[in-house]
Amino acid sequence: MKCCVKEIMADCFIIKETKSSNINDNLKNQVYNFILDKISLRFRIERKKIIIKRNRYGKPYLENFDNFYFNISYTYKAAIVIFSEVDVGIDIEYINNYKENIVKRFFLNREKLYVLNARDNCRKEIRFYEIWTKKEAYVKWCGKGFSIPINSFSVLDVELSKFFTTINIEAYIVSIFMKK
Repeated sequence: MKCCVKEIMADCFIIKETKSSNINDNLKNQVYNFILDKISLRFRIERKKIIIKRNRYGKPYLENFDNFYFNISYTYKAAIVIFSEVDVGIDIEYINNYKENIVKRFFLNREKLYVLNARDNCRKEIRFYEIWTKKEAYVKWCGKGFSIPINSFSVLDVELSKFFTTINIEAYIVSIFMKK
């Protein structure tokens, strides 16, 4: 399987499959090798000296590196990786079908209205994935993943919303949470 790597903003890369097959370990291995290569180049150290660990919730980090963070997300035939000097959370989703049951179950009232009041189904899908990727990026930034109830906070809250960046890339939506 071949992959295509594209920098979508400073230190943020989308890695997409170029052949038609579902996400598998091969893509994950290529992403892992990409991360090792980038870290090796940035810090001018051998790849074998780079130790990637995960906290008890699964958030990746580098052992023995202060003030350097990265985060990864996978979706249908793609992955996204971001590197930063401050803690960061990222999520990518393939825009597929709007999922009203998820909106009703996991979105707070303001978020529900934001999605449901969209003028057409296409816009509802985009708004749905915008909210969902923001929620995932935030819990990943926190380092606790879905142990934080996804309906316990609103990504439209003024205090949170100022730390999000959301980008549409072809058939994908990416959200980044980072306190600069």
